[in-house]
Amino acid sequence: MADLLTSGATTGPTVSDRARENRFFVRRLLAERQPDFAAALEEALAEVVLAEAARAETAWAETAVAGAALAGAALAEASRREACFQGRPGARFVSF
Repeated sequence: MADLLTSGATTGPTVSDRARENRFFVRRLLAERQPDFAAALEEALAEVVLAEAARAETAWAETAVAGAALAGAALAEASRREACFQGRPGARFVSF
């Protein structure tokens, strides 16, 4: 088995292919035998997907805001240091 994984050779469907086929089969069978329950599950899945997308979007926005704040702070610090050294060649800034 390890040889198949390392050599890249495959002789049939992969595990993920089988899992995908199984999910489709179960969903189709459930829709035939329990259509109301299948619809409720699909609705719950859609809500989870939307919630996850919103969470990911919020995380990206928070990261962007934090990055902008850090960039602004770094620029302010650089400007402050530059103002301290104007007119003093060879002066060193010491931060405490």
